Amino acid sequence: MKIYTNNRPISPHLLIYRPQSSSLGSIWHRITGISLLLILSFFIIELKFVLNSNFFTKLIYNSYDYFWIFLYISLLFIFLYHAFNGLRHILWDFGFLLHVKSLSLSLSLIIFLSFFITVLNLIYL
Repeated sequence: MKIYTNNRPISPHLLIYRPQSSSLGSIWHRITGISLLLILSFFIIELKFVLNSNFFTKLIYNSYDYFWIFLYISLLFIFLYHAFNGLRHILWDFGFLLHVKSLSLSLSLIIFLSFFITVLNLIYL
């Protein structure tokens, strides 16, 4: 009968490994998808609340312009990242961009395009 000691970890710690860009992109794709679902659900509930409320409540909602601009810009960046990364996943399914160099380059391009379009939208807001 063998007795195991608890002073050794079962597997190596996560900080030993360098994170891969493809796994980070996939994890962020899932996180942005869930956040888009939650934000859209709360937006629909709030829209119903605002449409059924009186004029005073609508006036209060109009006074927080900077909050709504921040929410709009954040939601736009999340949506653009999720959409571009979804296109990258479709390209992977067809066998494109599967080399290690193109994985990192495509993730950098996705982040740059999402940020660039968001900033352009902020400028012309």
